[in-house]
Amino acid sequence: METTEVRRSRRRLAVGLAGIGVAASSIVVGVAGLLGWFSPSGAPDAKQFSVKTSTALAAAPKQQLANAPDTPTPFIPMSVSIPGVGIGSVKVTPEGDPGGVLGVPAIQDGWGWWYGGAEPGAGKGAILMDGHVDWYGYGNGPAHQIWYVKPGTLATVYGPNGEARTYVAVSLQTYLKTALSTVAGDLFSQQGPERLVIVTCGGSFDYAAGSWNSNVIATFVPVDGVVATHTTP
Repeated sequence: METTEVRRSRRRLAVGLAGIGVAASSIVVGVAGLLGWFSPSGAPDAKQFSVKTSTALAAAPKQQLANAPDTPTPFIPMSVSIPGVGIGSVKVTPEGDPGGVLGVPAIQDGWGWWYGGAEPGAGKGAILMDGHVDWYGYGNGPAHQIWYVKPGTLATVYGPNGEARTYVAVSLQTYLKTALSTVAGDLFSQQGPERLVIVTCGGSFDYAAGSWNSNVIATFVPVDGVVATHTTP
C-alpha cells in the first residue's frame, strides 16, 4: 500500500512531467526556441544508444573511472563536469515552481536541476537536469555537448560542501517533443534506480517555428559499487 507521501510525490511528479512533455512547459518552450551561431541544418545528429551498465563501464576511461569520487549520501547539486565531451564545469541551479514544473535557467547561467526530484546519492529516482543547447545571438549553450555523449562517458556532480558523485552514460535518445509525454513517466520517474537524466534540444530545426523539434535525453547511472570489477591496474 502506498503511503500518503508517496501519493503526494507521484502527484507532484505527474505535474512536473506534464509540464515537460507538453507545449506549455518550461522545458519545451524554454529549451525549444533555440538557434545558435552554427546553421541548424548542419548541426550533427546525436548518436543514439542504449547499453548495459557493464558495457558502459568497459568503455569508460579507466584512469577516470578508477579515480571516480563518490558520496553515497544525498546532497544538493551545484555543478557538473563531463570532461569526455568538453564540459569542464557547468553551474547547476535549482529550478521548479509550486506546481513542480522544471524551468530552464538563462543560457549564461548553466543548467537547471528539478528540486522536486531526486538528489545525487539518494539511491533511487531521476536526478533531472536541463539546459539550453544554443541561442540566437549567443551561440552554443551549456548543454550543446550533450549531443556528443557516448557509452562510457563519465559525469561527476558536485555539491556545496565537497560532495561528489560520478555517473556513467548508458543511454542517449532523441524524442519528438510531441511524443515526449508518452515516455516521460518512465524517463523521469522518481521510482527505480538512481540515475542522472539531462535534457536539451535536438533533432531537426524548424525555421518556421523557430525551434528544434525534439529533445535529446542523456541518462547516466552511478559507478559506485561496480567500479572495482571493471577497472584494470
